[in-house]
Amino acid sequence: MLRRFASFRRGKRDGRRGAAALEFGLAMFVLTPIMIGICDYAYFFYIGINAVEAERAGLLAAANTPVSTACTATPVGTAQTAASSAVTNYFRLNSLDTKVTVVSSSSTPACRTTVPSPWWTMNLIVDFRPLFGFTMPWEKRSTTAGYLRYTVGPLAMRGN
Repeated sequence: MLRRFASFRRGKRDGRRGAAALEFGLAMFVLTPIMIGICDYAYFFYIGINAVEAERAGLLAAANTPVSTACTATPVGTAQTAASSAVTNYFRLNSLDTKVTVVSSSSTPACRTTVPSPWWTMNLIVDFRPLFGFTMPWEKRSTTAGYLRYTVGPLAMRGN
């Protein structure tokens, strides 16, 4: 019985030579676009997470600007400058400054009479280059050619 298995292994491959290479080549036509799509989708979520965190950093900087009285906050321009610089610093520190453009960072105070400190809200729109350099028809495109757009929903934070 052992002799039968040994003789089977010593024989030729019965014309199956190169079948694995052919199957690998055919499978790569299907697997490569799927892998590129997965990486592009993951990069979109990576940009989204960083955009939300940058918006939080900007709101925190705007909320930490000193307020003299309840409804007469420091000039809105000071808080907006602090918020926009915090957003750009966040992207720069995470090595995304060359790929990401902050389109609008509007931070405006809304003061309520019952609350002793102002509320800061911010809407952030981020344009970024796709990971592989091409955009798909279903992705949200930017006004800049070759860029995609991620819009963060409005967040609010109470000031000091």
